[in-house]
Amino acid sequence: MIYLDPPTARVLDRASSSAGLVRFLHILHGSLQLPGVGRTIVGWIGVAMMVSCLSGLWLWWPTVGKWVRGLRWRRHRNTDSNLHHLLGFWIALPLFVLSLTGAWISFPAFFGSLVGQAPARGGVTGGAIGGGGRPLPARPLAKLRLPVGTVIELASGMTAGDLRSVAWPTDRSPAWTVTFANGEGRPVAVAVADATGATSPAAAQARPGQGGVARLMRRIHDGDDMGAVWQVIIFLGGILPAVLAVTGIIMWWRARGWKAELARKQRERRGVAAE
Repeated sequence: MIYLDPPTARVLDRASSSAGLVRFLHILHGSLQLPGVGRTIVGWIGVAMMVSCLSGLWLWWPTVGKWVRGLRWRRHRNTDSNLHHLLGFWIALPLFVLSLTGAWISFPAFFGSLVGQAPARGGVTGGAIGGGGRPLPARPLAKLRLPVGTVIELASGMTAGDLRSVAWPTDRSPAWTVTFANGEGRPVAVAVADATGATSPAAAQARPGQGGVARLMRRIHDGDDMGAVWQVIIFLGGILPAVLAVTGIIMWWRARGWKAELARKQRERRGVAAE
C-alpha cells in the first residue's frame, strides 16, 4: 500500500497490505494464526456459540411467573449472576446471528450446498494454489499500458466524487480498479481495462463460494454497509461474550461450593437416620 497526499500526490507512507496489528488480529479472528486447521477450529467455535446462545435463552427463561420477570435486574442476590442473565439475554440473538455467519464463512462448502451455492473445487478459478490448498495472492502486472493519471481520468468520466484508492491490475484481473466516494460517502468502484482503456462499473470481488447468500453472510458478519446500529451491535458482540465468560465461571465456581455443601448435609442426614 502506498499512501498519497491528495492535492500533491506526494508519497506519505508505504506499508505492507498483509502486515500490522489490524491485519494480525484479522487473521487471528479468522484462523487463530494456524494455517490449515485454524479456520476449521474457528468454525466449530461458532457452532458451539450458537448452541450456547440457544441453551442460554432456555436457562434464562423464568421458571415461575411471566417471561418479563426475566428482564428484572435483581433476579439473584449476586451482581455477577444478574449481569450474566441480563446481558446474556440482550446479546443472545445478535450473537447467534454473528456465530451463524461466522460458521458459514468457515464452512462455505457445507452451507453453500444447503442453498445451492457450493464453491467450486480448487479455490479461485484459474488461480495458483499454494500450500494447504490455499490460493496464492494475485501479483501486480509488471508491465502496464496505461499510466495512472490516464486511468484516473478515464474512471472520473463515469462517476463523480473524491478519489479514494487505485488498485493495480494483476495476473488474475488485468484491469485497474479506481474507487471514489460518492456524495453519501459510500465507495463507488470503476474498472478500467489496462489493454483498451474501456471503463465499466467494477463488480464486487467476492471470494470463492461467496456470491449471493454467502456474500450477504459476510456483510452481516463484517458489518459492511449495514449501518451504525448493527456495527455497534457487532462491537458489543465481541466484548460481551468475555463478560459472560467471566461471570459464568464465577457462577459455576459458586455452584460447586453450594452443591458440595448440600451433598455434605445430605450425607449427615442419612447418617443420623441410620443411627
